[in-house]
Amino acid sequence: NGDFHPHPNLPSGMNLPTDLQCHWYYHDRIHEGTQVMIASSIQQEYLAIVFAGTDDYQTTLLDIDILRKSFGDNGQNWTLPDHEEEPKTSTKWVFVHAGFNNAVFEQGLMDQIVTRFETVRARLLQQTASLCLYTTGHSLGAAASLITGVALTTYYNQQEPQQYPSAEQQPQPVELKSTTRLRAQRQATTSSRSKRNYGIDDSFGADPVRPLVKTINFGCPAVGNRAWRDYIHASTEMQDLAVWRFVLGWDIVPRLPSTMYHVGHTVQLDGYDGKEPANQTLTTLRIQSEENEEVISQQLRRRTLVESSNAKNETIPFAGIAQAYFQHYGDKTQSYASVPWGWSSTPYIWVPNAVASHRADRYWRFLHEYQKDLHNGGNQSRTWLTEFVPTSDAPKKEDDDDKDDGTPRQVLFWDDDA
Repeated sequence: NGDFHPHPNLPSGMNLPTDLQCHWYYHDRIHEGTQVMIASSIQQEYLAIVFAGTDDYQTTLLDIDILRKSFGDNGQNWTLPDHEEEPKTSTKWVFVHAGFNNAVFEQGLMDQIVTRFETVRARLLQQTASLCLYTTGHSLGAAASLITGVALTTYYNQQEPQQYPSAEQQPQPVELKSTTRLRAQRQATTSSRSKRNYGIDDSFGADPVRPLVKTINFGCPAVGNRAWRDYIHASTEMQDLAVWRFVLGWDIVPRLPSTMYHVGHTVQLDGYDGKEPANQTLTTLRIQSEENEEVISQQLRRRTLVESSNAKNETIPFAGIAQAYFQHYGDKTQSYASVPWGWSSTPYIWVPNAVASHRADRYWRFLHEYQKDLHNGGNQSRTWLTEFVPTSDAPKKEDDDDKDDGTPRQVLFWDDDA
């Protein structure tokens, strides 16, 4: 009947929305091993495409298939719109991880996903005027969610406004091979990339008639080559795609493959979740401000209590910090820093911890404790993604909120309900 039945081994404290519904579940048991479902919650106003990570022999083969291939299904229905006149947005040299690409496009899977997703979206729009569209997953599922987010954004860009599913109109099959459309009109109505809307409480992107697709994933490996990165970050077609990749501590998977590149923003989670550290040490963090320096000092002081408190069977306070890095590699023109030096190589100092940090339950536990700390008025209330990490020479933010405390207004990229 589409209702969820929570697994008995879900972490304690994980509360699913009471109206959470699974509209479709698919497991390719014969070919690629991909598992995907479409789920929604009217209470929280979202519709999501969710991919599972590596959990069997078939999906392990996808992970190790590191050959590069063109994005899509070999030019049949799914391709990236090309701009040969713009070097950074030409798809001639864009290649992605073959295994991750196959997880989404083989056996016509993406065609099934978009058809069912749009059918459900049309039905849900009868019940709510605002509907956030997410793609998400962990590990292999994270890579698949990113590729799906790009494909879904490409699909929406190729539709004329009147073709969009609505409460009265079901979606019609669309030929995705053709990329001819009114680009001049599109470029005239979209904002520049520096003004792109990265908020997650909006249903639409730069173009008010096209929905904003949000990819939020966890432990995502690198997916494509440098041309892929440049295309996603610079192409006007991708302005309605927001990508946030969460990385816990020294999780080694987001550092792989070393020959490929990340797209979207990196949200680095570091600290101590009350049971085990996300890193072996917090001193490897680049301290960008006095505020972060104070938070890290608090973490280190809390960590010194671990052994003695465990011996006394006491509860260890949560200590964590989240930092957002603009498009992973930063942007000096906007005074945004890249991930810290050594980010890619640090996990190899202690590989067992780096592998353990990749577990999905550790991601959940860290975020769950972080949220509790925020709501309980903990010391992290001023550190949860108020802005991207700035470069060392960036001008300090002015106090622009209603509090005379010298701190800037918080601009969270998601709200408490989301």
